[in-house]
Amino acid sequence: DDVESRGLGDVYKRQLYSQAYSSYSSGDYQSAIPTFQKLVGMDEAYRDGSAAYYLAQSFRKSGDLASAKPYYQYVVDNYAGTEKARTSKNYLAQEQQ
Repeated sequence: DDVESRGLGDVYKRQLYSQAYSSYSSGDYQSAIPTFQKLVGMDEAYRDGSAAYYLAQSFRKSGDLASAKPYYQYVVDNYAGTEKARTSKNYLAQEQQ
């Protein structure tokens, strides 16, 4: 039973990510944000932090850096040394200037 529900969860998470990333890619951040939020709420580490990172990016690109910051911080704290973490650190540093 657990394996089956986990499998369905994985499919659902893939669908959420695909839908949210599609909205993000087309510049529709208002649609991307709630979908990424739902995914991050289920699995903050999804795709090595990509869901959290793109949620932060969606917030920032829609003019809400304050809401983006905790997600950028999560990526910096958990994925040090990655391109996503370097980018996140830059955006966090910008906020402090």
